[in-house]
Amino acid sequence: MAFDKMRIWLLFAVVGGVGIGFTAGVMDLGDSGGVIALGFGLLVGAVTYWYYRKMKQTGEVDERYMQIQGRAAMWTQSFFFVGLGVLAIVLVFTDVALPVGMILIGMIFAGIAIDELCIELYRRRM
Repeated sequence: MAFDKMRIWLLFAVVGGVGIGFTAGVMDLGDSGGVIALGFGLLVGAVTYWYYRKMKQTGEVDERYMQIQGRAAMWTQSFFFVGLGVLAIVLVFTDVALPVGMILIGMIFAGIAIDELCIELYRRRM
């Protein structure tokens, strides 16, 4: 289906946007890096809106699709709540020096992967 390919490209755009944002932050590009990251984020948001609207027009967004998205989002949110809670507990109650930025970047990419895997799992199951 054409929308599966579009979804893969959208996923690459989101991951690329996150990568560009973190690269601009690491390279300390100043205001220009923030503007680049903000512009790319707005572009990804516009593409996401366009993609969802196109799917709704073709009838691919139905009750089943909304249930699948909701269940996948539930698992992703649970992952973030537990991960951030564990990170906060470790940082508050121990003297371990952790690279918090890298852990948060890893959690973002893991969250994207968990969301996509849950969507695929529930799509096959339902």
